[in-house]
Amino acid sequence: MSQAGFWDWEERQAKLRQKKDLLVRLNQIVPWEDFRPTLEKIHDKPRKSNAGRKAIDVVVMFKLLILQQLYNISDEELEYQVSDRLSFMQFMGFSTL
Repeated sequence: MSQAGFWDWEERQAKLRQKKDLLVRLNQIVPWEDFRPTLEKIHDKPRKSNAGRKAIDVVVMFKLLILQQLYNISDEELEYQVSDRLSFMQFMGFSTL
């Protein structure tokens, strides 16, 4: 069994929570699921067929757009940052485990 190190997942998450990062605070104060009915109405488009992949969840897309505006980043950079930055992953509710 190895000793927990500096890069231990739980320790990294705890440090982010203690810092009270903007994204942590947003997740604490914003009831994201309350936006779902409105976002689904906006996004409601009939599919022509069942071919292709399913659409991204509307709340996930909303949070991605918020990240993009907060950090002024392009679509390509957003995709990279969400897969690279722990704070972005945590904000989105994505797990790396």
